[in-house]
Amino acid sequence: MAVSNQTRRTGMRSARIPLGWADDDPNFEKVIFDLSPAALAPAFGGRAPKALTERQRGRLDSVLRATLRLADEGGYEAVRMRDLGDTGVALGTIYRFFGSRDFLVFYATNAWTERAAVRSLPRRSGRSFRDDCRYQFDRLMAQYEKHPRIIEAWARALTSDDPSVGDFVRIYKPEAILHGWPPMDQFDPSYALNVRAAIEQHTFGQFVRLVHGHKTLVQIREDHEHLLALIFDPPLRATAAKDGR
Repeated sequence: MAVSNQTRRTGMRSARIPLGWADDDPNFEKVIFDLSPAALAPAFGGRAPKALTERQRGRLDSVLRATLRLADEGGYEAVRMRDLGDTGVALGTIYRFFGSRDFLVFYATNAWTERAAVRSLPRRSGRSFRDDCRYQFDRLMAQYEKHPRIIEAWARALTSDDPSVGDFVRIYKPEAILHGWPPMDQFDPSYALNVRAAIEQHTFGQFVRLVHGHKTLVQIREDHEHLLALIFDPPLRATAAKDGR
């Protein structure tokens, strides 16, 4: 499934993209793939495999980068297992460690989306958390605009019925994203974690709708603002009332 014409026509070009936002990794050399036993466990029925040797890591890394390039060129359908034989890794080895095309595509594209999320995190203080959320959202849009077919492939794999993908989503949480958010001083820690989870789930769910042509980026931005209002305005209003302001 290709990215919809509606998305290309009215969504991608109408979003508020930061001027001068550059793609710093056009060949995906900076994407880091977590090849730890815990991350690979879903493809092994939930049981973590033995730690990979350096040679194995290098070979699987080449497969994942080739998968990303194919997805970037033609989306989900462009990733065909037989084409990955050009990496020099046997097809049986690829299936052994990733189990299916859905899991392989998700594993590769999810690593790219994680890097996009980390790269979008605010790098200076002084703004409110709400403004930082807007800052990150705009920069995510800029990266997704440049690589819409990767997002299409990621969404297709994410919403597949492959149990390995479901297991990965449930158990795997990248440390860089969890600890990279700015502080939320106006909320207690447990509430802050719930807020972060809500924003993350809402944002990625919206991108699935974008891929299927159900939303444009303009509509997603409006929905994002509505979510921020629901999260921040009621407690801030309650605080102001309590303080007599």
